Amino acid sequence: AAVRLVPLGQSAGVAALAELEPVLIRAAARARSISPEDIGGCGFRAEIASMCHEAQETRLFRS
Repeated sequence: AAVRLVPLGQSAGVAALAELEPVLIRAAARARSISPEDIGGCGFRAEIASMCHEAQETRLFRS
Protein backbone atom coordinates (compact mmCIF):
# COMPACT_ATOMS: atom_id res chain seq x y z
CA ALA A 1 0.00 0.00 0.00
CA ALA A 2 2.85 2.40 0.75
CA VAL A 3 4.14 2.06 -2.81
CA ARG A 4 0.77 3.35 -4.02
CA LEU A 5 0.43 6.08 -1.38
CA VAL A 6 3.95 7.53 -1.43
CA PRO A 7 5.39 9.05 -4.60
CA LEU A 8 8.06 6.37 -5.05
CA GLY A 9 8.87 4.41 -8.11
CA GLN A 10 8.37 0.67 -8.08
CA SER A 11 12.11 -0.03 -7.73
CA ALA A 12 12.45 2.37 -4.78
CA GLY A 13 9.39 0.84 -3.15
CA VAL A 14 10.74 -2.69 -3.48
CA ALA A 15 14.13 -1.53 -2.15
CA ALA A 16 12.43 0.02 0.90
CA LEU A 17 10.53 -3.20 1.55
CA ALA A 18 13.75 -5.20 1.22
CA GLU A 19 15.39 -3.00 3.86
CA LEU A 20 12.50 -3.75 6.21
CA GLU A 21 12.88 -7.52 5.87
CA PRO A 22 15.14 -8.00 8.94
CA VAL A 23 12.79 -5.91 11.08
CA LEU A 24 9.78 -7.91 9.90
CA ILE A 25 11.54 -11.22 10.57
CA ARG A 26 12.32 -10.13 14.15
CA ALA A 27 8.76 -8.90 14.69
CA ALA A 28 7.33 -12.19 13.38
CA ALA A 29 9.63 -14.20 15.66
CA ARG A 30 8.55 -12.13 18.65
CA ALA A 31 4.87 -12.47 17.71
CA ARG A 32 5.18 -16.26 17.70
CA SER A 33 6.45 -16.22 21.29
CA ILE A 34 3.74 -14.07 22.91
CA SER A 35 0.57 -15.30 24.54
CA PRO A 36 -2.98 -14.17 23.74
CA GLU A 37 -2.92 -12.16 26.98
CA ASP A 38 0.02 -10.15 25.62
CA ILE A 39 -1.97 -9.12 22.55
CA GLY A 40 -4.56 -7.23 24.58
CA GLY A 41 -7.28 -5.28 22.82
CA CYS A 42 -5.31 -4.43 19.69
CA GLY A 43 -6.29 -7.69 17.99
CA PHE A 44 -9.96 -6.81 18.14
CA ARG A 45 -9.32 -3.27 16.92
CA ALA A 46 -7.44 -4.59 13.89
CA GLU A 47 -10.34 -6.91 13.05
CA ILE A 48 -12.87 -4.07 13.35
CA ALA A 49 -10.70 -1.83 11.14
CA SER A 50 -10.52 -4.62 8.55
CA MET A 51 -14.29 -5.00 8.54
CA CYS A 52 -14.77 -1.23 8.12
CA HIS A 53 -12.20 -1.12 5.31
CA GLU A 54 -13.98 -3.90 3.43
CA ALA A 55 -17.10 -1.77 3.06
CA GLN A 56 -15.35 1.44 1.95
CA GLU A 57 -16.07 2.72 -1.51
CA THR A 58 -12.50 3.81 -2.27
CA ARG A 59 -9.84 1.20 -1.59
CA LEU A 60 -6.25 0.72 -2.71
CA PHE A 61 -6.68 -2.96 -3.45
CA ARG A 62 -9.79 -4.91 -4.37
CA SER A 63 -9.68 -8.66 -4.08
